[in-house]
Amino acid sequence: MEFESSNKSRKPSQSHVCVIFDPRDGRIVHGHIFVGHGSGMFGPKGDAERERETLEGARRNHGDISKLKALHVPGGFHFEPNTKYRVDIKSGAMVEAKPFPIGNKKT
Repeated sequence: MEFESSNKSRKPSQSHVCVIFDPRDGRIVHGHIFVGHGSGMFGPKGDAERERETLEGARRNHGDISKLKALHVPGGFHFEPNTKYRVDIKSGAMVEAKPFPIGNKKT
């Protein structure tokens, strides 16, 4: 995700994405986008701090997260509008979640 500012004297903010997912099916249950400059959670070595913050948000919203895992999404990933994502459990990459077919159930 890229951000642009009208203040041309300042470098655009960096963004980092961390998601919490169920490793059994890749379903994403929580995520956080970190946008900012500097060090700590906004710096290139801030993965541990970003993961801690994202896990805490998941714990507040979902309770027991002991079976969930974190994924640090690569910087070049681009979210498409109106698109649901999941984690491909084989490759460990974010992929588009395919909708379930409606009305095509076999009995």
